[in-house]
Amino acid sequence: MILNTALSLIQSKGYNGFSYRTIAERIGIKTASIHYYFPRKSDLGKFLIVDYKSRFKDELHHIDRDIDDASMKLQQFTNLFIQTLARGNRMCLCGMLAIDIVTLPPEIVEEVMGFIRDIEQWLTHVLTRGREAGSLKFDGPPEDQAKVVFAVLEGGMMTARILNDSHHFEQVIRQLLATLNTSTGR
Repeated sequence: MILNTALSLIQSKGYNGFSYRTIAERIGIKTASIHYYFPRKSDLGKFLIVDYKSRFKDELHHIDRDIDDASMKLQQFTNLFIQTLARGNRMCLCGMLAIDIVTLPPEIVEEVMGFIRDIEQWLTHVLTRGREAGSLKFDGPPEDQAKVVFAVLEGGMMTARILNDSHHFEQVIRQLLATLNTSTGR
């Protein structure tokens, strides 16, 4: 319960938007119980990011295993972001942490940067294969396009959250995918 509550708080309020007291009050325990497992807030934060990255990598593995077509892989990838936003207007954990980046402990900053690099590397691979197979079309190197895709998703989530309009995010995703997909006539 501690981890789920902390994750929910970070994804909705940011790293600096909660304390151990907030968690303790929400789940009805003493703060000492949290400190027992996570002596510092940075310990909890790092654990959450490492766990989040692991679960996200598992999702990417499932996408790779179950889907051959690159455009369909991208669609399924964007669905992960849609599902996150649908859970109480939450943000991607690392996107939310990026907002607080200048105040985060170095070990958390390192994990956030690693997450971004991992996602961009996966996207680069998918974009490369999609271009080679002819299902995706874009200008420039796949590495650059991977950065654009990830930035559009993170920025689109923020905008949709501000507007409290998940449909806005879905429109952004549809347009993003349409610009990459060769079957849309681009």
